[in-house]
Amino acid sequence: MAWLEAMEQVGVLLVEGTLVVGALTWLTKKLVETWMSTRSEAFKVELEASHRTTLESHSQQLRAQHERDLRQFDAEIRERDYARESVLDRLLDRQMEVAAVLYGLLEEAHSSLHSLMRPFQKAGEPDEDEKRKKAAEAANEFLRYYRKHKIFVTPQVCDLVDRVAGQMNDAWFQFVEVRDIWNFAGSPEAGLKDLEARKAAWAVVVGEMEPLLEELLVAFRKMTGIVEQAQMSRRVTAQAEPGGNDG
Repeated sequence: MAWLEAMEQVGVLLVEGTLVVGALTWLTKKLVETWMSTRSEAFKVELEASHRTTLESHSQQLRAQHERDLRQFDAEIRERDYARESVLDRLLDRQMEVAAVLYGLLEEAHSSLHSLMRPFQKAGEPDEDEKRKKAAEAANEFLRYYRKHKIFVTPQVCDLVDRVAGQMNDAWFQFVEVRDIWNFAGSPEAGLKDLEARKAAWAVVVGEMEPLLEELLVAFRKMTGIVEQAQMSRRVTAQAEPGGNDG
């Protein structure tokens, strides 16, 4: 009887122990699951935060590099534009200089020819030989300068200058070459031929050359006017740009 009671007590204890162990196991499992779930969420939050930080840092670096590239590109463009405008400014300035000098030499050559070939000479003027020399020197100086600087002159002006140069040659040939040939020959007709040659040369100077010189003057003014307008346009553009009025 005592043995059976002892066995029953042992069984109760075993059952109770099993229940306790089971409860502890379940509780431990729940605690572990809760901790792992909490840790997983925390890790997920940390990972997302780290990812956002990395993306923002990389994005800032890209934006900074992009801005640096844009500034460098803009600086290079401005430098090229400045260099191009500087070259263009020098070319336009040179064109204006050539136009002014060329027209001055042309006017001097025409004036010398006009003085030489004028039918009525004023008292006290240099003799014909001296006037011939002056006219030849003026015409040659004009033609040398024109041929040397022709590249700076517009095609329209070149065409007019070439025509004027041809008329100078025609007038010179009539007044000098033809007259010298007849006078050297000693022909009875020398006097008449001399007069005809004078008239022919004067007709070229007054009837052909002077109207062409008026047309050439207009062309020169147009050429230099275009240059002035281009320079003014660039100055206005430069002033309109940021910092254009600095200094």
